[in-house]
Amino acid sequence: MTFSMDNLWLVILVVAGFTYLARSLPFFLSEHSKLLNRMAEPESVLAVLGPCLLVSITAATLLPILYADLLMGDGLAWPTFMGLAGTLGVMKLWGDVGLAVIVGMLCYALGGMLLL
Repeated sequence: MTFSMDNLWLVILVVAGFTYLARSLPFFLSEHSKLLNRMAEPESVLAVLGPCLLVSITAATLLPILYADLLMGDGLAWPTFMGLAGTLGVMKLWGDVGLAVIVGMLCYALGGMLLL
């Protein structure tokens, strides 16, 4: 799949606009706003927005790397698999995104050192 630079800039601008809107909207609504209360409910459609963004960013980052590593062969995908396993393990055990990222990076580095 190829994108022209015009499409890429358009996607970046749309994502930036939605991000700005999502971040600034609570400041424009009063504390007693029905809309704000409805958006903050756990059953709200927007309640899954955070996890969906994390998964989409992870997929957009991870899939091209895995694809390239698997095409190259020679076990180059092992560091990526180790980083992914470390990240998923920490998320399953503790549910801490920051710690999961750090452990995932350490596992990836360890996998890279094992290939040397």
